[in-house]
Amino acid sequence: MRLLAFAVIAEIPYDLAMGNGINFIANTNIFYTLFLGGTAICLCERFKERRGWQTMAVIASILPTVILAEILSVDYGSMGVLLIYAIYAVKQKKRQLIALGSFALLQFAPLATAYLIGFKFPLKYLIVIPTILATLPLIASYNGKRGYAAKWLFYWFYPAHLAVLAVIAMMIYGFPWG
Repeated sequence: MRLLAFAVIAEIPYDLAMGNGINFIANTNIFYTLFLGGTAICLCERFKERRGWQTMAVIASILPTVILAEILSVDYGSMGVLLIYAIYAVKQKKRQLIALGSFALLQFAPLATAYLIGFKFPLKYLIVIPTILATLPLIASYNGKRGYAAKWLFYWFYPAHLAVLAVIAMMIYGFPWG
C-alpha cells in the first residue's frame, strides 16, 4: 500500500516533468510498476500456501498485474512487472543478473531495430538501457545484508527530484497543457 500511495504522490510531478498533462491512469511512474510487481509476488505467496496450486499461483498472480501494467502504461510496461517477479522467483544472484541483462536486451533490440530501419523517436528512450545495465554491478556486489535504513529518504527522493525536474521543464518549455 505504501508503494501505491507514493505512486499517487509522485504522479503529478512525474507527469509535469515528462511534459504530460496530469493523468493518474496513463503513462504512470515507476512506483506503479513496483506496486504491481509487489502485488504479483504477494498474490503468488498467498496462492502457494494452498496445496497443489503452485503453477496456478504463478499464473493467477502474474496475469492480472501484467494486464493492469499495460492498461496503466506503467514505466517499463508489463516487462517491468515480469522482471520484478523473475528476480523474486529465481533467488540466485547469477540468475537475477541474467534476467536483468536479458530484460535490457529485450528493451534495446526493438528500439535499435526501429531506429536502424528509419523510425525516428526521441533518443531519451535509449537511456533506459544504460540505467538497467548500471544496476548489474550493484546487484552483483550485494552481500545479502540490509544496508543503511533510509527507506523514507528514498521514498521521498523520487517525487521530490521529479518536482525539481518539472519546475525546470516548465521554466524551459512552459506548462504542458498550454
